[in-house]
Amino acid sequence: MDALTALPVDQKSRLDIAEIDYAPQVDSIILSDTVQETLDDFRKTIQNKEKMMSLGLEFRTTLLLYGPPDYGKTSAAKYLASELNLPLITARLDTLISSLLGNTAKNIHRIFDFAKKQPCILFLDEFDAIAKARDDAHELGELKRVVNSLLQNIDDFSVCSTMM
Repeated sequence: MDALTALPVDQKSRLDIAEIDYAPQVDSIILSDTVQETLDDFRKTIQNKEKMMSLGLEFRTTLLLYGPPDYGKTSAAKYLASELNLPLITARLDTLISSLLGNTAKNIHRIFDFAKKQPCILFLDEFDAIAKARDDAHELGELKRVVNSLLQNIDDFSVCSTMM
């Protein structure tokens, strides 16, 4: 199996921790002017990445989509993947989160390593299930380490993905 077919798995359950859609389609999407401009700007940045790099320009290849449930974040991710003709890799939180100490952070790392192997849109749906407030006094140390791991992987991914 090559990098595009060998999905990352949880080491305990052996279940896939990500799904990949090679040809995401969005029938129709209605966006506010502000959101449309943001998505268009991001799309143009990705499409002109080589030119920007040759000019020595710095840019980020990450985009934060936020809002209440059913606000269109998944549709926006599919729209971008479709517009850029890239596969959409979506993290599966039901198998990503592990009961074993340290395995959730390892699973997060596996997803990012998988996504680094090919140009793609990496979508971390339901991000708030992992990214709890790090200063919450009621949270255990493990969750804080998971959030730190997630943020480190996001930072590393945005730097590495500029070299694709």
